[in-house]
Amino acid sequence: MFRKLIRFCFVFGVISLVIGVCGFIAANVYFTHTAKQKAASIIKTAGERDAQTPDQELIEIARIVFERFEEKWPSEVPLLRISPYVSNSRLPEFIKFSEGVIETYIATGMCDNAARMLHFVLKQKGYDSVQWNMVSGANAHSALLVYMPDGREVLLDPFYGYVGYDKDEERLLSPEEMRIDLSEGKTFEDVFLPLGDKARPAFYKDFQFVQMAPLGENLNIIATLPRIEAQAVFLGKINGDNKDVMGAASANSMTPFWHYVGHKYDRSWVRVLSAVQDVRLEMTLLSDVEEGVITSDPRPQIQGNKMVWNLKAGDEIKFYDGRAKINWRRLNSFIGIDQIAIYPILP
Repeated sequence: MFRKLIRFCFVFGVISLVIGVCGFIAANVYFTHTAKQKAASIIKTAGERDAQTPDQELIEIARIVFERFEEKWPSEVPLLRISPYVSNSRLPEFIKFSEGVIETYIATGMCDNAARMLHFVLKQKGYDSVQWNMVSGANAHSALLVYMPDGREVLLDPFYGYVGYDKDEERLLSPEEMRIDLSEGKTFEDVFLPLGDKARPAFYKDFQFVQMAPLGENLNIIATLPRIEAQAVFLGKINGDNKDVMGAASANSMTPFWHYVGHKYDRSWVRVLSAVQDVRLEMTLLSDVEEGVITSDPRPQIQGNKMVWNLKAGDEIKFYDGRAKINWRRLNSFIGIDQIAIYPILP
C-alpha cells in the first residue's frame, strides 16, 4: 500500500511537471507571437512616415514606442512582476521568454521596460541593441544603445522621449559623442532631439556628468557620505520601508541606489561609498543580515539586522553586486535597507 502511494505521488508529480512545462511553453508562444504582431505594426507605421535613412527609421520607431508606452510602476503590473523570472538567463532557451516580449505585449512600465520594448521591436528589423544604464548624483535612468549597420552606436530613449542627434549632419549620436559635444559648448538642443511634445528633458540637463555603461558591463557608482558635525545623520527612518532611504540618498547627491544590500538591478554594478571624515556607518536592514547579501570590501561587523563599519577619512567601501547569492525562499538576491545612520567619531 505504501509503495503504491509513493508510485502514485511520483507519477502525479511527473504529470504535473509535464503539464506545467507545456503550459509555460504555450504561454511563451502566445506572448511572443502577439508581441511580434505589435512590433510589426510599429515598424509598418514607422515605414509609412517616409523615413529615408536608417537613422530616420530608428527615430520614427522610437517615437512610436514613446507615444504608445504607458508609465507605471512594475509592482502595479502583475506581468512585469513575473517578467524577471520567465526571462531569467538560468532558464533553458526553449522555455525562456525573449527580452522585451512582456514589455512589447503590454507597453507598460518604467524606463528599463521601455528600453526592452524598443529592443524587441528593433530586433524584428535586425538591429542589435543593449540597455544603456545612466546614473547621476540624484537619479538613475535606462535607455537603449543601438548598433548601426555602419558600425556606429546611437542612443535612443523611448521613455523620456529623446535621441542623441546632430542636426547639422542629420545623424544619430552615441552617448560619448553627445557628452563630448556638450563639454565643447554645444547646447542641449544641439545634441538632443525630442520625440514629441511630451518629452521630458530634466534627467539629461547634466548629461556630461552622468556615470554610464551598457547593461552587463562594469559600472562604478561612486558616492560620498555627507559631511556631519557633532550630530548623527540619518538617511531614512526605521519604518519597515526602504523608499525613504532612496529619497534621502538622492537628496544628498549619493544616487538613489543605497536602499538595498546584495544585488537588485545589475550584477556588473560596483557601488562605492567614500568617507570624508572619521565616521561610524550603520546600515539597518529590513531583516537579519544573510551571508549571501554581504558583498562589500571591507566586510562589515554584523549585529543582527545591522551592518557596521568604522571608517577613517578617505576610506572606501566597495559593494560588488555580482557577489550576491540568490535566496530561493525570497527568489531574489537582496535585502532592503531600512535606514542608514552616520555617526561622527570624535577625536
